Amino acid sequence: MEERRNNLTLLLAALFGTALMAGCSLIDDDDSSCSEEQPGDAIGFSVAMPGTTRTASNTLTVNGTGTNEQSLKDTGFGVFASHTGSHPYVSSTTTSNLMWNQQVEWKGTAASWTYSPVVYWPNTDDGVSGYVTFFAYAPYSNGSSDEFSASIVDFSLSGEIGDPWLTYQLGGTADADGADGWKARQVDLLYDFKKDQVKPASTSAKTTFSFRHALACVGDQITLTCSEALQTRLKALYASAGSATSVTLTIDRLLLDYELTGKARLVLNGSIQPNWKPLQSGEPMIHRRLELAPSQVVATATSASACTLTDYSVSDQGIFYIPLEVGANSQKVTATVYYTVSTGKTGFVTTVVSLSSVASAGNGSDLRLTLSIPDL
Repeated sequence: MEERRNNLTLLLAALFGTALMAGCSLIDDDDSSCSEEQPGDAIGFSVAMPGTTRTASNTLTVNGTGTNEQSLKDTGFGVFASHTGSHPYVSSTTTSNLMWNQQVEWKGTAASWTYSPVVYWPNTDDGVSGYVTFFAYAPYSNGSSDEFSASIVDFSLSGEIGDPWLTYQLGGTADADGADGWKARQVDLLYDFKKDQVKPASTSAKTTFSFRHALACVGDQITLTCSEALQTRLKALYASAGSATSVTLTIDRLLLDYELTGKARLVLNGSIQPNWKPLQSGEPMIHRRLELAPSQVVATATSASACTLTDYSVSDQGIFYIPLEVGANSQKVTATVYYTVSTGKTGFVTTVVSLSSVASAGNGSDLRLTLSIPDL
């Protein structure tokens, strides 16, 4: 009897040891996401250079090259993965049953993207490599306490049915300046979607993400010029003055008031364009303001027939915004220009520029304003 007990103990220990060696990446109770750890079966990731470049502050690139740009290698990215077994994505109901907001980090010493604990390619019941669909975003956020959680604020749950999503809101306060201003708190957002991936034949092959920009950008370069009608009025002022003194127009201040969609849900199944969905809670629109003080002469009438222009131009002022309009709320920027004419007249003019025509993801649009003063 003692010998039988010892044999049974050894058998249980052997079975328990085998269980410890099994690579089970279960997030819920779906047994289809459990696979044995085989050498070379680990899921690996790599990143291709984003196809669209941006110049706004806090833009994400792979290596951070460029002015005011962040490195994806510094921020990392998050991955959701759904194992759909023998059936492809189109025939399946997805859940994050293989990975849920898995943080992937760049390890410079290894020159590779790594994560822990390692997840292995799953097999179907008959031993065939099953389909896996990956949903990725960047920068990585834990949604609660890291530096990006003020913009990436929520995620779908691990057991929630359907494609994973995140909630994004514009970060920072309404004004541009200060540590909590929108300029300092802007967060770029990238995404990618890889469906129906199977275990590669080569053990060194990796799933490569080609991240795209989910946000639009406007106003990185701002230019203010004078209309032909305004130049004509300045030349007329010179003629009416009856002197050889030139007439100048000085721009004192430029105020930009952006009215933007404050938040939205990004479903991480977008292919060519991001899949933004509206959120109907709270205020649908928020303001982001920028104040510039050029104090620059932009036009000088030197005769009744000649007027020279010196356009006001400034860069690195871009603002990210969600390329989605909710209901009847259109995204726009209201520009107010305060001016002084050397004849003694002061005043301001206001114009509204719609962002609807330029609100496409990955699109960086400069803002060019043409100044006209009807009552000059």
